[in-house]
Amino acid sequence: MQHPGRPFTSDLAQILKHELAHSFVNELSVGRCPMWLNEGVAQAMEPRSLGSDGPRLAQLFQQEHEIPLNALEGSFASFSGSGAALAYDESLATVEYIRNTYGMSDVVRLLERLGQGESPESALRSTVHSDYRQLQSEVGAFLARQYGN
Repeated sequence: MQHPGRPFTSDLAQILKHELAHSFVNELSVGRCPMWLNEGVAQAMEPRSLGSDGPRLAQLFQQEHEIPLNALEGSFASFSGSGAALAYDESLATVEYIRNTYGMSDVVRLLERLGQGESPESALRSTVHSDYRQLQSEVGAFLARQYGN
């Protein structure tokens, strides 16, 4: 895909990985994937990390100012600039937690269960044995360990 005089940049590679991940997520989940999981997987596949946003996100979770996962099931378009950034960061942190704790195979199983018609919380319970509330608590503890809050 390289053209003379136009190098294949890492930014373009990240964008392509992100968009391809969305395609795979939609295929596995038959279009039933909540936005937090869809965006979390796509960002993780770029790969993107929380980096310098991690400590801020850990602090928000510690103060219980995170966005509830059920509010992140639909489009992020209704969120303001900082709210949208938080939605994307929470999505990535949640997928990082699931992947680091249970493995990418459970992320795939979660997507497959969604594709079989399970609700997001039912699919979570059957793969990682958590509902939204418990998962967010576990993500908060994960962020505190990772970023020292």
